[in-house]
Amino acid sequence: MASMKRIISFTISFLLIASSALAHQPVIVEQEVIEIEKPEISRAFYDELTGSPRSYLIDSEKEFDLYVNLLVPKNSNPEGRYSARIYAITNGQRSLLTNIDGSSVEWEEFYEPFGGDTYVKGPEWKQRVPAGRYEIQVYSEDNLGKYVLAVGEKEFFGPKEILSVYTEVPRLKSEFFETNPLSFLWTPFGIVAVIVVAGIIYLIFRAR
Repeated sequence: MASMKRIISFTISFLLIASSALAHQPVIVEQEVIEIEKPEISRAFYDELTGSPRSYLIDSEKEFDLYVNLLVPKNSNPEGRYSARIYAITNGQRSLLTNIDGSSVEWEEFYEPFGGDTYVKGPEWKQRVPAGRYEIQVYSEDNLGKYVLAVGEKEFFGPKEILSVYTEVPRLKSEFFETNPLSFLWTPFGIVAVIVVAGIIYLIFRAR
């Protein structure tokens, strides 16, 4: 029992550390229009344009810091360059707040160790905005290809978000980054899973 408690304690502690380093909650986009709740929470939306821009909608009852960053996966779309228009929506009418031009900045490669993936990072934009409704519209010259939209800067990982890493990240490796999903086992999250499974197997055999 003491061994199991140590395994559980280690698992929880390590997952909390790993989650804070991962920073962005991963979200695989599967709808035409995405509603973003709590826009200050840090999330990464993984998507692929197939001929038209993608819209993300925000409704906030209070003012907030709107942070936006565009990235692409190095493995599957290293030359992709994306931009975003941000609109304020009042009485159903859109007014352009800003245009984040992906062609106006130098995109830089960086490696994210906790997911074990390499990105090419593009433009960032941040502004304090009043309560209201907003639209983030991601586009490119041909509106094709894989990209990542990062929104929000506040890191938050509850139990639900931590568990979702184990379903979303292997899928992202296979479908988005086009790498071997088993490489997830070499990330900190994967190592924790292996240790926990090995610990449980050990305790089961020890109890016999």
